[in-house]
Formats: sequence, C-alpha cells, structure tokens
Amino acid sequence: MCQVQLKNSKAIKWLPLGMVLIGASLILPDFLQPAGPFSKDWLDGVRGLLTGIGMGINLMVVLLVYRQRLSGS
Repeated sequence: MCQVQLKNSKAIKWLPLGMVLIGASLILPDFLQPAGPFSKDWLDGVRGLLTGIGMGINLMVVLLVYRQRLSGS
C-alpha cells in the first residue's frame, strides 16, 4: 500500500498552539479579575487578541494543509 505523507507537516505542529490560545481566551476571565475603571476593557482586549491570534493560526494551518498535494512515492 501507498503511504500518504504530508509535505507540509510543519504546519500541523502549529494547530495545538492555536487551540491553546483560544482556550486561554475563554478561561481568562475565570482566573484573572483585575480591579479598576478600565479593567473590563483591558480584559476584553486581551481576550480578543488571544482569540484572533488563535483563530488566525488555525485558519493558516487549515489552508496550508488543504492546498498541499499528496506526495508521490
């Protein structure tokens, strides 16, 4: 049988990082509750940044894996 090998397996290694960033943005308000007049805005900004970076990484991985061709052996 022919083994299917991914040419760009480096892209798949980024997937756990993206998932961890999205998970961290979801649980961040449970562990970090700063006090002050701008604390809610600051926390929302950090959550948005983590979510955006995580989604960007996941989207990049999906596009790179989808666009690759199977290697012929």
